[in-house]
Amino acid sequence: MNKKELEENQRKYVADIRSSLVVKQEYVGNLHWVSTVQLPNAYDGMKLGKYETMITGYKGEWLDYQKRCETLDEAKKQHEEAKLYAMKLEAER
Repeated sequence: MNKKELEENQRKYVADIRSSLVVKQEYVGNLHWVSTVQLPNAYDGMKLGKYETMITGYKGEWLDYQKRCETLDEAKKQHEEAKLYAMKLEAER
């Protein structure tokens, strides 16, 4: 996948997020953005989970980090876990 395709995929993902329920989104440290959202109904039949947590780096690139779950309580917990992961990455720099 080339850079243009990656940027287009990210734009589509962001558009989907806007139509989703945001559970929590926040900057962690100086370099990372942690986002936990309820996925749009389009994902219902895929059995991938109703909530998703992802992390972006300071350049806006998606890290290789994606967690999905079924409940709001699980989503809140996985958001906190993602924050710890991002803080660990920053500490290792």
